[in-house]
Amino acid sequence: SFSSNVTGINSDTLVIPDVRSSDDNNYTCVTSNEGGSVLSETVQLTVTGLPVVVVVPSSLTVELTHMATFTTVVAGVGSDDFTYQWLRNGAIFDGEIMSNLTITSVNTTSAGMYTCTVTNMYGDMGFSMVAMLTVTVTLPQFTKQPGN
Repeated sequence: SFSSNVTGINSDTLVIPDVRSSDDNNYTCVTSNEGGSVLSETVQLTVTGLPVVVVVPSSLTVELTHMATFTTVVAGVGSDDFTYQWLRNGAIFDGEIMSNLTITSVNTTSAGMYTCTVTNMYGDMGFSMVAMLTVTVTLPQFTKQPGN
């Protein structure tokens, strides 16, 4: 059965706009008239596509020991099968394989360039845009000067 956006079910051309992975299938055309029916050869539609970045991670400025969260959102075929890898200053950030990267307590070594790469069964989309993490340190302020 076809979704409501498919056109040409009863004509010589079948149109499937906004193809999705669920449309990946074999298709056959049956032509008939008063003389009978003829079945076409089966045509296989294979839906492929690299992930596409929809939301790039934003640069952040975070106070020392506070939390920093980078988020990337991607779209594409097989969205359940995306594999994420975060990098800091070009080096793999071990264990960070989700669409969000959270650093619960930033320190001075947390500062740098963060990128995320996403892969699906069709390949690697390359790196998302670079997001910078700047860590700020607020020096203590004296509210009362020490006495002599």
